[in-house]
Amino acid sequence: MADPLNPTLITRLRATLGRERDAVLLEAMRSAGRAAYSESMAADQARDHLRAAGSSPWTAPSALTSQLLAAGNAYMLQKLGETFLDTDYAAKPATVGFVPPVTFDQAASWLGSVIGWVSLARQARVNPDFDLGKEQALPAPLPPWAEAQECPPEYLASLRAAIPPVREHTEVAVFTLTRTPAPEDRRPAANRLRQLAAQAEAATTYATTLHTGRHDADLLKLVESSLRHALSLWFHLGQLAAMPRLLTAPSATPPPSPPAT
Repeated sequence: MADPLNPTLITRLRATLGRERDAVLLEAMRSAGRAAYSESMAADQARDHLRAAGSSPWTAPSALTSQLLAAGNAYMLQKLGETFLDTDYAAKPATVGFVPPVTFDQAASWLGSVIGWVSLARQARVNPDFDLGKEQALPAPLPPWAEAQECPPEYLASLRAAIPPVREHTEVAVFTLTRTPAPEDRRPAANRLRQLAAQAEAATTYATTLHTGRHDADLLKLVESSLRHALSLWFHLGQLAAMPRLLTAPSATPPPSPPAT
């Protein structure tokens, strides 16, 4: 793949004709946001230490579950932004380093949110009294969706490609939590977590198999909203698995399903 930071003159001309935006800002944000990966590794180590001590996030201190949640959100948002860029580049190698406006806005929304969660994860690591739930409402929603009159095919492809890394991260967090039996008083919450995982799985299956050989504007809108809904569910579920005390809070209610067209 061509270097997105060093596009040729021909690439620039093609991008101008296609009304695409220069992704140099997004690439800089991508580079800075890689700090999310070191926070994710630190969170994994914290989970390992919990298990070695015979404990789990079910009974962990608020500072530790705050770290797990913040690091997880940073990781997922970084992966989302990177996936959107790389999927678009792969689909249109002639304009690597440039993306459609809706893709630019979406990737910027995600990558721009990474640093805030990285900062919160680091604060939780150094302050044993830190409680993220007292800092902001949890679980946090995904950053706002970018809107456009008509999304290009590459945008839908990016949405499809964005689900697997977020889903994988969340499934690992759910497995890590549930492989340790929940305390007796938390068993309803553990069952609720499994239920929400089934809901996210069903939404994903529906969204990724919703297609036909014909081009239809209403169908494309339904595909887009269904993919967004599935992604929102996995992001929501990942936070509940990191901080299971949220499962008993009213805010644990998952994002609503998209309206029918």
